[in-house]
Amino acid sequence: MGRAPRTDAMRPMAPGARIPPAPFSTLHHMRGGRRCVARAAGGDEVLRSLSANRELSVLTSVGTAVVSEATGRHVTAPTASAALGRVIMGTLLLGCFRKDGEVTQISFTGDGPSGVVQAIANDSGLVRGRIGCPSANLPLRGDGKLDVGGLIGQGVVTVVRSGPLRPQPYSGIVPIATGEVAEDLATYLAKSEQVNTALALGVAVNRDGSIRSAGGFVVQVLPNASDETLDTLEGTLARIPTVTDMIHDGLGPADMAEALFGGIGVAPGAVALTPRYGPCNPDRILRDLPQVLAAMGEEEVRKVLDEQGCIEARDEFCNECVQVGPEEVLSQLEKISQGGQEES
Repeated sequence: MGRAPRTDAMRPMAPGARIPPAPFSTLHHMRGGRRCVARAAGGDEVLRSLSANRELSVLTSVGTAVVSEATGRHVTAPTASAALGRVIMGTLLLGCFRKDGEVTQISFTGDGPSGVVQAIANDSGLVRGRIGCPSANLPLRGDGKLDVGGLIGQGVVTVVRSGPLRPQPYSGIVPIATGEVAEDLATYLAKSEQVNTALALGVAVNRDGSIRSAGGFVVQVLPNASDETLDTLEGTLARIPTVTDMIHDGLGPADMAEALFGGIGVAPGAVALTPRYGPCNPDRILRDLPQVLAAMGEEEVRKVLDEQGCIEARDEFCNECVQVGPEEVLSQLEKISQGGQEES
């Protein structure tokens, strides 16, 4: 069998930049006839490391199982799998190891056939994503890679960071530069958060549509970085294999960090977390039921109940739905009505 189509993309670091880094700190439901809950992704890991000279910081990741979970839930075509996988891995890298309770949401809103591609991650590595048109697919590019940029198209990237330690959510928007995801996220970091990075993401899709490998890394230059360190990093980035090739060859996040730092070496004390897909549970869907019913309006809700005998509340990120019977729906409608009367 030939090599699986690759979708690696990397945004190179601007040489010689001296930009201070962003601070680190330490649902009865149905889906394919089986019960599904968020679970640890075997073999997946995100690792935060420093170079031995304390001048570079890197997050390296393997997320093959997480991306497989996402593409399996959404039943995506190959190019859609690559696009969704990249956005999930990019959101994971930008969202983990941040302030306690912080949540990062990234949306690619382009004019391509994919529709909106979106992911949400928290500081502990819990991530989930969705794509507007899971069946969207394009022919391979001339270089044999999946055409993620063409699938997403032109538009904007929106990043929203929120959490208990933020008085209000922070939102940044930049134009989509290429639609290849890694380049666009690196551009966002440089323009909106003033963080100088080299960012690479990769998803390899087997011929049967399964995920062969998925991962990524983001290298950040610390304020005290010397020209020698930058030269070493620049040379390493020019020589290093693609993310998917490294994972396919058996390299894990620690091996990736060593490869990225080259002769500089890795400082002891790297910190790891295990990413998971989710949360996906019926309670979460049911918590949102009042908002769903309020948005539909009582007349539409009663019409659906008459036609279908229930209301289906769907979690678009987990591609799961909960069927709610008429008794519960009417009870919720009464509460909504009473709430509106009290406010008036």
